[in-house]
Amino acid sequence: MAQFSGIDTKIELPNNLTKRVKTPLTFQALLAQVTTLAQAKGLAEPLSIHYIDLDGESVVIEDDTDLEMAYTCALTNDKRIKFCVVEPQQ
Repeated sequence: MAQFSGIDTKIELPNNLTKRVKTPLTFQALLAQVTTLAQAKGLAEPLSIHYIDLDGESVVIEDDTDLEMAYTCALTNDKRIKFCVVEPQQ
């Protein structure tokens, strides 16, 4: 997935904090970045990670295949992606 390393990547936490990050090339790397940011801000786990696709729909990311689809979507658009972190519903 090295072809995706040039994508402008952001992670948005539920409190509207957005952070630009180095593009994670695996789901485990993305999850590690999200977990670190969430813990630093005192957010509950488990968290889910979503992105908005070209149809404007929120799509969940749960594995490397989902992440690859997200990056493919970004490459066909404007080479940017924002991962939205969603807290569990109480």
